[in-house]
Amino acid sequence: LFGFVFSSVLLLSFWHVFYRDIQFIVQFIMNLAFFITPIFYSLEFISEKNQWIVWANPFVPFVKMFHDSLYSLNVHSWLIYFSEASLIVISISALVMISFKYKLRDFYINV
Repeated sequence: LFGFVFSSVLLLSFWHVFYRDIQFIVQFIMNLAFFITPIFYSLEFISEKNQWIVWANPFVPFVKMFHDSLYSLNVHSWLIYFSEASLIVISISALVMISFKYKLRDFYINV
């Protein structure tokens, strides 16, 4: 959870420095993501047709890890959610490094 928050904040703050309009996009996406994150309701309440919206949300594996820890401690499903969460953290960290290397080269040219 710490790695997810750290890499997400690093990416969004870096993008905010170079692209000022990213603030409005992030606010919209975060409001939407918090609304569709299954914290107080189960995934069974969502129809099969709309399940992809919930699973596209990057917060779901983290919330499901806490749900599994608190309610039914199924180690196998907890490890699956942990691996999904780790993959999300690694991909966001890679995106941070790619963005930093790309914009750092552009920053030195413009200075």
